[in-house]
Amino acid sequence: MYVSENSSDETKAQVLDAVNERVSDIKERFGTVDTRLRSAARERPLLVVAGALTLGYIFARIVSR
Repeated sequence: MYVSENSSDETKAQVLDAVNERVSDIKERFGTVDTRLRSAARERPLLVVAGALTLGYIFARIVSR
């Protein structure tokens, strides 16, 4: 949906509602991921550290090429 200065207030309100709904969905998803990561870090801290080191190593290998 496109909004311009000439759009009606109703159209602007609909777009704002849609944007707010999308932002809420995104916050909910990332909040869930954040909660999962935190619980994994509490339960298996060495696994989380090993995973982070592995990803860092892979990234360093890719960048150094």
